[in-house]
Amino acid sequence: MKSKVAIYARLSREDEDKIDGNKSESRSIENQIKVLSDYARENDLDIYKIYYDDGYSGGNFERPEFKKLLKDMYQHKFDTILIKDISRLGRVVYKVGELIECIFPKNNIRVISLNDKYDSLTYNDDQSIVIRNFLNDYYLKEFKRKCRQARTHYARTKHLNYYPK
Repeated sequence: MKSKVAIYARLSREDEDKIDGNKSESRSIENQIKVLSDYARENDLDIYKIYYDDGYSGGNFERPEFKKLLKDMYQHKFDTILIKDISRLGRVVYKVGELIECIFPKNNIRVISLNDKYDSLTYNDDQSIVIRNFLNDYYLKEFKRKCRQARTHYARTKHLNYYPK
């Protein structure tokens, strides 16, 4: 029996390189979906649905399409989640760990992450996935810290760059 696959893609910020002015889907989302769809076809996996959240941080787990994916998972509409890498699920270590180690297995969901070369079906307890997840969380925290610093700096110095005409 063929696996029913849910493809999930996420991009955390608006991409300047949009397909065209009428679409809100970025090229990065499009590329993720193409690579994941090609993988599914090449591996004889039946694509149930494609979910994507464009412009949402991995620290936000209230993403609309991600919530739909979880709802459909609980309704047993698919048995495999296909992602580009683990960070597409999120960038908060304990939440992603809970998904991968508890929620997905409890619901008999297989997770395949292409860039991480991770497949929960054949996972051999290689701890590198844990380390990568930690690094994703660290990246998110550092990114937020740097954004706060930049905003604070801008707020303090913006009057220096103001030249009325």
